Amino acid sequence: METRDSQVEIISVHVPKTAGTTMRKCLIQVYGKEKNFLDYKKEQLNQVLSEINKQNIRVIHGHFQLQKYDGHFLEAKRIIWLREPIKRLISNYWHQITHFQNRKISHYEVELEKEKLLNWAKKPNLRNFLSRRYIQKNIENFWFVGITEFLREDLTEIQTMLEWPEVEITQINKHNYPKMYQAFIKSV
Repeated sequence: METRDSQVEIISVHVPKTAGTTMRKCLIQVYGKEKNFLDYKKEQLNQVLSEINKQNIRVIHGHFQLQKYDGHFLEAKRIIWLREPIKRLISNYWHQITHFQNRKISHYEVELEKEKLLNWAKKPNLRNFLSRRYIQKNIENFWFVGITEFLREDLTEIQTMLEWPEVEITQINKHNYPKMYQAFIKSV
């Protein structure tokens, strides 16, 4: 089912802890909330395609493998943001223990968490996370690869390339306990 004539212009892959939320906010500023389709944990491709076509969606953004849309939206520009792998791993770990476990961390627990980080990082599903989960074929399949560490510069570049209006760039996903997070990073 080739959809070459679709209105979808952007397919944006959100790798966890790589400025994906910031990118989503920028895409909403440029295209409007109603033209953005958020594909987070949506599995039935036929249902997703039906929703996208009914709503005249221009942007698909979310946690999914690029291959999910192989053969669809052939003219859409594929975008991904990457981050230095160790920083992404640490950031994702901190997010897991403070956000999903919904707990407060005391200063003495930061030391204990270092040990847990090393064990957590050894999990098989975290090894080669990016290539297994998001880039199963080739990074060259992406029209634009942004680097989180150069967020402002790369957003300015994509804004120029796509002739977007000015967008407000804000750091959206700030960590809980920022001082402890900084101390944790320095200690590992």
